[in-house]
Amino acid sequence: MKVAAGARFSVVLDSAGIIYTFGCNTVKECGKQGDRVEVPGKLDISSDEKAKGFEIFCGYSHTACITSIILGKYRTVDEAEVYTWGDASDGKLGHSVNELSAEPKLVETLAGSAVTAVGLGKQYSIFVTGSYGHSIKSKSSVVACDSANTTKSPV
Repeated sequence: MKVAAGARFSVVLDSAGIIYTFGCNTVKECGKQGDRVEVPGKLDISSDEKAKGFEIFCGYSHTACITSIILGKYRTVDEAEVYTWGDASDGKLGHSVNELSAEPKLVETLAGSAVTAVGLGKQYSIFVTGSYGHSIKSKSSVVACDSANTTKSPV
């Protein structure tokens, strides 16, 4: 089980890869409708039933999730995707539109990349891509999502 907390909301990831959110939801940081989520509620990340939560991260008022794919009884991150939701101001969700996102949306800039590290702050998101199990120096890049738009820089 994993837990992450933002300014006034929390996200829980259980061992089956199911995500629950609760708390303040005024900028959709819980990924649901309404201004508050009183009881932890399940959040569907992807329409792909095999995709489950693998890692969760919270910024001040936005959330990110790395998914894994269930193959039989094993989980793999080889086809992992990154979804973000919540406060989209300053471009921090990495989407082309800076609107509140009341549901998880795929960060298309990261499609096909192995995301190895994530950092969320109040006005930005940082994603490090590279190869799992290898040095961060091998074909890695840093993707920053902030008011300067989404930028990708080699490391």
